[in-house]
Amino acid sequence: MTANVKIEALGNENKLITFAILEGEILNLYTSFKADLQVMDAGYAKWSIEYEKANESAPDPEVYRNFAVMMSKGLDAYLSRA
Repeated sequence: MTANVKIEALGNENKLITFAILEGEILNLYTSFKADLQVMDAGYAKWSIEYEKANESAPDPEVYRNFAVMMSKGLDAYLSRA
């Protein structure tokens, strides 16, 4: 699955990045889809998703949990090298 993603907001104070999906296959299921990634003081990543289903048969976006975990681990590995 592919998507065109825009970083909509960066919050240095609260260590928050908001991603918005602009186009891609995911918008066949959801009319809007945003994800927040916040790095907590304890050193873990907190993801939250805001979405609106395109229709009632669209699934809840639980399938994207694995992607969030994978992205968090990649980000952690990248930042650990810096």
